[in-house]
Amino acid sequence: MVDKSPSEIKRLQRSKQRLGDQLTKHHQTLVLLVPTLSNRECDIGEVHTAEITLPSTFTSKQRELLQLQNLALVEVKLRLAQCHDALDKLRKALGVRSFLTRHARKQHGTARSTRAQDAVSRAGVIVKRWAKTYRSAFKALGRLNVTQVELLGLQELKENDLKILGDWLEGEQYRYRETKLPWIWSLGSKAIFEGENGVFGDAVEKWNEEGV
Repeated sequence: MVDKSPSEIKRLQRSKQRLGDQLTKHHQTLVLLVPTLSNRECDIGEVHTAEITLPSTFTSKQRELLQLQNLALVEVKLRLAQCHDALDKLRKALGVRSFLTRHARKQHGTARSTRAQDAVSRAGVIVKRWAKTYRSAFKALGRLNVTQVELLGLQELKENDLKILGDWLEGEQYRYRETKLPWIWSLGSKAIFEGENGVFGDAVEKWNEEGV
C-alpha cells in the first residue's frame, strides 16, 4: 500500500468530518420529523461504514410501530426517481465505454495503446458505479414493498443487461424474436420504436451517440 502524503491525509480527514456532520444533521432532522425515532436508532457510529437512516432501513413492522408510513411514501418517490436517473447515467456510461473500446482497438504503439486502455478502464469504473447506485435504490424499493405495477418496468439489474444498444442493432438482431433488446434501453422509451426517422429511428440515433 502506498503511503499517503500529509496533504492527502488532511484532505481525507476534512472529507470525513464533512460527511460526519452531514450524517449527524440528517439524523437530527429525522428525529425531529419523527419523534418516535430515538437517537439510538439514528446513531451513525463509524462514518465510513454508517448507513443513512431512512424508512427503507426498517422492516414493515418497524415502520408501522415508528409511524414512518408517510415518510416511506416520500422515499418511494425519491427512489423511483433515483433509479431512473441512475439508468440514464448508466446508458450514457455504456455508450462512452463502447466508444472508447472501439477507439482503443485502433491504437498502435505501446504508449497510445496504454492510454486508451486506461481510458476504457476508467469508463468501466463509471459503469459499475451507476449500476451499483441503481441496484442499491432498487433494493430499497423492495424493502419498501413496492409492487410490480408501481415499479413501472423497473427490474433487477443483472450483468447480462449491461449490453450496448449498438451490439443489439448490429446485424439487425431486432428481427429475431429470441434476441431481445435489453430492458434498460427499452424502459419507458416507446420512441425507440416510433422515432421520426422510421421504426428504429431513435434507436439508431442512440446507437450513433455511442460512437459506433
